[in-house]
Amino acid sequence: DPRSAYYSDPGDFDSVYVENKIDFTDAESFGDVGTGMTGNYNGMLVAWQERSIWTISGSLNVIGTTPDFNRRRTSAQTGTVHHRTVLRIPSGAKYLDAVGELQETKEVMLAYLTPLKDIRLFDGDNDIVISHPKSATLNTLNYTHRGKCHACLFTSFGLAVWYFPASAATECDTAVAWDYQRGIWYEFTGQNFASVVEIESSSTAATIVGSETRV
Repeated sequence: DPRSAYYSDPGDFDSVYVENKIDFTDAESFGDVGTGMTGNYNGMLVAWQERSIWTISGSLNVIGTTPDFNRRRTSAQTGTVHHRTVLRIPSGAKYLDAVGELQETKEVMLAYLTPLKDIRLFDGDNDIVISHPKSATLNTLNYTHRGKCHACLFTSFGLAVWYFPASAATECDTAVAWDYQRGIWYEFTGQNFASVVEIESSSTAATIVGSETRV
């Protein structure tokens, strides 16, 4: 059942019942596959699938026997390869549109890697491609191993970085980085990162920790 999720009562993970099922399926989404969720985005839970994006809003309080929530398929054209590629981008981020004009976001948006081998911004309903400058590099993404892709937001540098296996690689060996403060893109090859995260420590507010793939 790759397009469904079950919810529990707050703090009670044993309270997952059959009637708590939420199905993200409509007439156009048969064959789609869920790839994870992102919480607390504009008061909504975002449910990602490979070819669609759904949102859940409401309190989830049970009124009678019916939970108070609204499940809706958004107008986005495609979804993401994995929820680990989704990054929360601050307002004021700069990017080049399809004709090379510099644009700036007016609100917090979610940036993600798609099965169509591009990176898009999601505003809660619609999506827009922002990775035109690195379309050739992203087109080398090894689709078979798309589930290993991931991303990290480096707030101290103003960078959003996506890692993916390119060409015949089966592990992430290539990365594209978006400088969202200036609207510039970079790429890196020959890397070997299974996961990357930015954490806080006792001495700094932004420490980057990465792990290699053991092959």
